[in-house]
Amino acid sequence: MEEKLTETREKMAKDGANALLLTKLDDLMWLFNIRGCDVECNPVAMSYAYITEESATLFIQQKALDAQVTEYLAAHRIEVKEYDTVVDFLKALLRAMRSSWTTDIAAILYTRHCRRIRS
Repeated sequence: MEEKLTETREKMAKDGANALLLTKLDDLMWLFNIRGCDVECNPVAMSYAYITEESATLFIQQKALDAQVTEYLAAHRIEVKEYDTVVDFLKALLRAMRSSWTTDIAAILYTRHCRRIRS
């Protein structure tokens, strides 16, 4: 996972992004090397991730994570937050950045790829 995060962060830097919001489930499963069973016939877990140059936060249903996965994520310095807190997290982030965005938060969550959060 470290190599994938490094590669992602290098791409972010190249594109001038200081933060990414990842929403595509198969990309999330690939990046964090985890699988789930939230979607029938697909080995994915409902989740989002917010990645910066120095941190990574995974929003996922924590009750679905067993001890091994929890330890794996912690060992790689991945902060885990409850899935249903992502909108509040993003709203707080935008407030903290004193953003003047008026766009609906749903538009941010819709994005297929990681997006740059601008101040």
